[in-house]
Amino acid sequence: MIFIDSFYMFVGQLVVFLAVLIVILFIVVLILGYLIARKNQVKFPRFLLYIVDLLYSPFKTIAHFLKLDDHLIDDIAIKVRDDINR
Repeated sequence: MIFIDSFYMFVGQLVVFLAVLIVILFIVVLILGYLIARKNQVKFPRFLLYIVDLLYSPFKTIAHFLKLDDHLIDDIAIKVRDDINR
């Protein structure tokens, strides 16, 4: 019984860790997206594009939950792809 309890505790900690990691990455993407919109300059384009592509669905859900623009994540991804392909 102790093994099952410790297993569920580990799984719970892992889920919380991943949720916090996704929120931190979302904040980083929003800050970098703000810099893109404000200065029209892309910082860390490959990192930003990787994170947006990897976590596209959770980012859209978080943006919708926070009542942000529905196309914010899409606009960031498009601007970054345009900058990389230049």
